[in-house]
Amino acid sequence: MTHYFGTYAGLVREVFVRRNRLAAATILEQIDAARESGDVQALQRFAVAYVTDPHRVRLFLWLRLHDADRPRGAGEGGAAARAGRRAGPRAPALAGAGAPVPERATIELLVLLTLSAGHGWAIGKETWLRGLGLTPGPEIDATFQQLLLDALALVARARAPG
Repeated sequence: MTHYFGTYAGLVREVFVRRNRLAAATILEQIDAARESGDVQALQRFAVAYVTDPHRVRLFLWLRLHDADRPRGAGEGGAAARAGRRAGPRAPALAGAGAPVPERATIELLVLLTLSAGHGWAIGKETWLRGLGLTPGPEIDATFQQLLLDALALVARARAPG
């Protein structure tokens, strides 16, 4: 294993990078599909499901805690930011007819909110839910993801230009 990746951290880093690259490519496909179908919510559900994926978040956390040699480049959001820039021309069609296109600063804040809430959920949900006397499972995951989507929509509307 270390022959190919140098260290165990190198292996974990490569798995994480490949997952993010695949997601960046997939997000462009999702954006095009949303533009053609008018179903922006499917794109939003994809993004929230991706950032709340516990496997992805565990890779992210492990690297932050154990990979002292990790590159200090664009950070985790680099692939998402590059995908967002490539998707820029698609934004007016995604906003809908007559709807204002969010400013870049608003989009960046929404990405940060999504990452923060999604990672927090993936990391702490088991403990928090049990502390509340609730049972973790797909239904409560779906409820949380919908709540996050609703919160993002509320923030986007509140910060809409005009």
